[in-house]
Amino acid sequence: PALNRPVPTDDAAKVTVSGSCDISTSGGVVTVSGTIDVIDGAWVDVSVVAQNGMVLDHRAIQKSQAPIAEQFTLTDEALSGAVDLKGYICFAPSYYHKQTKEVYEKYGNKFQNIVNTQDVVWNNEGVIVTLASEWLYGAVPAPTQAPTPPPTPAPSAS
Repeated sequence: PALNRPVPTDDAAKVTVSGSCDISTSGGVVTVSGTIDVIDGAWVDVSVVAQNGMVLDHRAIQKSQAPIAEQFTLTDEALSGAVDLKGYICFAPSYYHKQTKEVYEKYGNKFQNIVNTQDVVWNNEGVIVTLASEWLYGAVPAPTQAPTPPPTPAPSAS
């Protein structure tokens, strides 16, 4: 059976959520920044994802009036196999943290009051707002290999 998007009840105030997401890197630190116009105190997840879909790091934060700017120092182990990076700012009913009563009152228990047609996905948990940055291509340099040592000379016969 198809999974249908949760729909608002007839008496619910319908809400559109928008924002932006950017990614940058400097000195080994990856910054995911942007905005999302949800109410203050709502939990959002900020993440860094590699080209293979692996989440390299993420952080659940409570939204405040300030723009989002989360910095991640990724280990060599986390970056193993990564070349290109993308940032995400996501808003979901309960994945990252249980939302406050005020958040559920505004957006619905399954965020069904969010009526966006863009930047949303849904599953059995509800509607999820997903803001993505552009790809940061070549953000992780390929490891360099040490030069090949010269062959060891064969022992001379004496």
